[in-house]
Amino acid sequence: MFREVANLAEKNFTEVTAHDREEIRSAQVMLGVSIIYLGFAYFLPKYLLIVIIMGLLLRTTVTQIARLINRVPRIHH
Repeated sequence: MFREVANLAEKNFTEVTAHDREEIRSAQVMLGVSIIYLGFAYFLPKYLLIVIIMGLLLRTTVTQIARLINRVPRIHH
Protein backbone atom coordinates (compact mmCIF):
# COMPACT_ATOMS: atom_id res chain seq x y z
CA MET A 1 0.00 0.00 0.00
CA PHE A 2 2.87 2.38 0.80
CA ARG A 3 4.35 1.72 -2.63
CA GLU A 4 1.04 2.56 -4.33
CA VAL A 5 0.77 5.83 -2.44
CA ALA A 6 4.35 6.72 -3.38
CA ASN A 7 3.69 5.88 -7.03
CA LEU A 8 0.55 8.04 -7.03
CA ALA A 9 2.47 10.88 -5.40
CA GLU A 10 5.18 10.72 -8.06
CA LYS A 11 2.57 10.69 -10.85
CA ASN A 12 1.03 13.84 -9.35
CA PHE A 13 4.50 15.44 -9.08
CA THR A 14 4.37 15.34 -5.28
CA GLU A 15 7.67 14.77 -3.51
CA VAL A 16 8.13 11.46 -1.72
CA THR A 17 9.94 12.27 1.53
CA ALA A 18 12.75 10.32 3.14
CA HIS A 19 10.29 9.28 5.83
CA ASP A 20 7.93 7.90 3.18
CA ARG A 21 10.77 5.89 1.63
CA GLU A 22 11.69 4.58 5.09
CA GLU A 23 8.10 3.47 5.65
CA ILE A 24 8.03 1.66 2.30
CA ARG A 25 11.31 -0.11 3.08
CA SER A 26 10.08 -0.99 6.57
CA ALA A 27 6.87 -2.49 5.19
CA GLN A 28 8.84 -4.61 2.73
CA VAL A 29 11.14 -5.88 5.47
CA MET A 30 8.22 -6.69 7.75
CA LEU A 31 6.53 -8.67 4.97
CA GLY A 32 9.67 -10.78 4.58
CA VAL A 33 10.05 -11.22 8.33
CA SER A 34 6.39 -12.25 8.64
CA ILE A 35 6.93 -15.00 6.07
CA ILE A 36 9.89 -16.25 8.12
CA TYR A 37 7.72 -16.19 11.26
CA LEU A 38 5.09 -18.31 9.51
CA GLY A 39 7.72 -20.83 8.50
CA PHE A 40 9.05 -21.09 12.04
CA ALA A 41 5.53 -21.29 13.47
CA TYR A 42 4.77 -24.24 11.23
CA PHE A 43 8.04 -26.19 11.35
CA LEU A 44 9.68 -25.15 14.65
CA PRO A 45 6.98 -23.63 16.87
CA LYS A 46 8.98 -23.91 20.09
CA TYR A 47 11.58 -21.48 18.67
CA LEU A 48 9.08 -18.92 17.37
CA LEU A 49 9.36 -16.52 20.33
CA ILE A 50 13.15 -16.42 19.97
CA VAL A 51 12.83 -15.68 16.25
CA ILE A 52 10.26 -12.92 16.90
CA ILE A 53 12.56 -11.24 19.44
CA MET A 54 15.50 -11.50 17.04
CA GLY A 55 13.34 -10.00 14.28
CA LEU A 56 12.35 -7.06 16.46
CA LEU A 57 15.95 -6.42 17.44
CA LEU A 58 17.06 -6.67 13.82
CA ARG A 59 14.37 -4.25 12.66
CA THR A 60 15.29 -1.74 15.36
CA THR A 61 18.98 -2.00 14.53
CA VAL A 62 18.47 -1.69 10.77
CA THR A 63 16.14 1.29 11.23
CA GLN A 64 18.63 3.10 13.47
CA ILE A 65 21.50 2.44 11.03
CA ALA A 66 19.39 3.62 8.09
CA ARG A 67 18.51 6.81 9.97
CA LEU A 68 22.16 7.47 10.72
CA ILE A 69 23.17 6.87 7.11
CA ASN A 70 20.29 8.79 5.54
CA ARG A 71 19.93 11.29 8.35
CA VAL A 72 16.19 10.76 8.43
CA PRO A 73 14.71 12.85 11.23
CA ARG A 74 12.70 11.05 13.88
CA ILE A 75 9.02 11.82 13.89
CA HIS A 76 7.51 12.13 17.34
CA HIS A 77 3.85 11.30 17.71
